[in-house]
Amino acid sequence: MTLLDVIKADVGLSPIHLATIVVFCLAILYIGLVRRPAFPARSPKIIRGNWPIVGSLGFWRKRYDWWIEAGEQAETKNFSFHVGKHRLVGTFSEEGRKTFFNHRQLGFTEGYAVLFGQSPSYDETGSDEELHLTNDHFHRRIAALLKTEKLVKVLPTLIADVSSGLQELAVTSPDETDPFDSIYKLVYRLTLRIVGATEIAESPHLSDQTLHLFGQIEQTARPYQIIWPWLPSPALFTRYWAGAKMYMIFSKILNARKKTEQKLDDPLQFLVNQGDDIRQIISFIVGALFAGQLNSGYNAAWILCYLATYPRWLNQVRKEVSVVADKHIPGSDTLVQKLSKLPLEVWEHGFPTIELCLRESIRLQLHGSGFRKNISGKDVIIDDEVVPPGGFLVYHFGHHLRNQEIYQDPEKWEPERYLPDRAEDKKSPNAYVGWGTGRHPCLGMRFAKLEQNIIAAFFCAIFDFELFDSTGAKMVNPPEPQVNAWSACGPEMSVKLRYKPRNKE
Repeated sequence: MTLLDVIKADVGLSPIHLATIVVFCLAILYIGLVRRPAFPARSPKIIRGNWPIVGSLGFWRKRYDWWIEAGEQAETKNFSFHVGKHRLVGTFSEEGRKTFFNHRQLGFTEGYAVLFGQSPSYDETGSDEELHLTNDHFHRRIAALLKTEKLVKVLPTLIADVSSGLQELAVTSPDETDPFDSIYKLVYRLTLRIVGATEIAESPHLSDQTLHLFGQIEQTARPYQIIWPWLPSPALFTRYWAGAKMYMIFSKILNARKKTEQKLDDPLQFLVNQGDDIRQIISFIVGALFAGQLNSGYNAAWILCYLATYPRWLNQVRKEVSVVADKHIPGSDTLVQKLSKLPLEVWEHGFPTIELCLRESIRLQLHGSGFRKNISGKDVIIDDEVVPPGGFLVYHFGHHLRNQEIYQDPEKWEPERYLPDRAEDKKSPNAYVGWGTGRHPCLGMRFAKLEQNIIAAFFCAIFDFELFDSTGAKMVNPPEPQVNAWSACGPEMSVKLRYKPRNKE
């Protein structure tokens, strides 16, 4: 007796009934996995390699290289492809770039929520009201926390964190450090001062634990999780488990404060005072980390790597730091002591050389793609072609920021390209997009520049340093960025900053 005979005997189904069930299951499988919305006739031509179910595999494997190959196929400088069931239009054109950054019906939050794997549902019908409310809540809270009066109040703590953190680094790792670990963690501590909780910022254990949980959440944006967000998977389990543990940590902190009637003057207490519940608090903090920690954490390390391999710029930064400190804090204090007394306006506007270095580091490290969702309910037109309702417009920042028509020798780190005699970032509208542009400038830009200035100034004031590779050889050129990365990251090769305290400081 065959298995089919056993099934028929047990459940009393005829062959016709069984065939109907099989056909029904196949139909559900087709609708759920294979069938997807077609592009309208006016959409750009679909590129080669747009496979059923998964869409374009190259989009996941080597995104920058795939983007260049897709552009070679794009007769109109625009092209269409799928990511699972989602319809995407990539653009290379000037008009497409303007549309991407400035069109009012292209949703920033809606685009990233789906294509960064942070949305648990598939929806191509338009904007999500709950997502809109969450986004509005996030904008209001981050704007309030970055007001001048709050930054003035927290500035001494930020400076003390950097100064003591670097001094401690010289003791615990007296000869060398991996900046993509140590500096990244230092940035995390500063970020907690702005959007997190004092208890975590001042506890090495809680700081390491929550940073690890954030990393777990960040790493769950896997291709299959984005294509099939409803699919039970290790990534989905990891995300919810990490979120649950984060919830428990903050819940424990809030309960302890309530029990002891302790009210600290920090971001967590501010959120509580605004009436936010713990779900909103964790959602805000994790969102703020996604918005700032990755980019700022890695860029702070990259700047030091570039300065270590460009002595001319390192000397210019050192000169600027010394001149600014002496100008605003005259007297016999050491350079580190003078830096510790500088007011907020000096930290924000008094270090143009460091800002040039940061600007150029961001240009070389901004590799990922940007996404905007068409939430208008109708076609969005670019170059006489259309992005369909519920579809996405995609733009690759790395390709743009390495465009030879805009930037001379774009693979080189040259902060001087932004000086008035070259002004390459002013060659065309939206020529520089490192801080966002158009309708979506970076919300945390003010704090990001502040923490980068403090870290770079103190590191250059405290240490003499050089860069070495994993074999122990001194590097005269910086390591190559990972151009196919999805977001900011360190180099593929392991590097170390070797340093020693500066004698006169």
